[in-house]
Amino acid sequence: MELIGVARPYAKAVFAVASAEAQLDTWLKNLQILVYLTQQDKVSDYLKSPNYTSTQKADKLIELSGNEFGGKFDKFIHIIAVANRLLLIETIYDFFVDLLREQQQILNVNLHTAYPLDDSQKDKISQQLLKTFNKQVIEIQQTVDASLLGGIIIKLDDLELDYSVKGRIEKMRSQIIS
Repeated sequence: MELIGVARPYAKAVFAVASAEAQLDTWLKNLQILVYLTQQDKVSDYLKSPNYTSTQKADKLIELSGNEFGGKFDKFIHIIAVANRLLLIETIYDFFVDLLREQQQILNVNLHTAYPLDDSQKDKISQQLLKTFNKQVIEIQQTVDASLLGGIIIKLDDLELDYSVKGRIEKMRSQIIS
């Protein structure tokens, strides 16, 4: 089983607990702290070391947080430590954020354009995407890629909509070749 597939059930469980307790913001903050800690070289090396038990590793993370977490979050850290999944915390966090966005009706979009978009263009695209995907809020990240020549590529999760000049040229080229 892929490690990403292993992380998803943990994220769903954490999200369910946080949601049931109306503590989504607290759990999000705690996960952010945990991700930050696990990204530190010394901490990462410690977590990878076979010289420490899973309990020692979990306790060290809790200690490094300044004992900020408490209760069920501490228990969560111990559960993933025993399962040898501490190094998946960033992926668990990413899935948690995805679940949070879904619950809050937030659409996360990556726009790839040949030229920077002005505010009115972004607004027009935003309104159309919100309507199309029946969401309340949109978060847009824009990347300028001159190789597109013109047009736009819209990426949402697994979906990619290519309306670029480069994409059209590639499509015509492959149709001619086949």
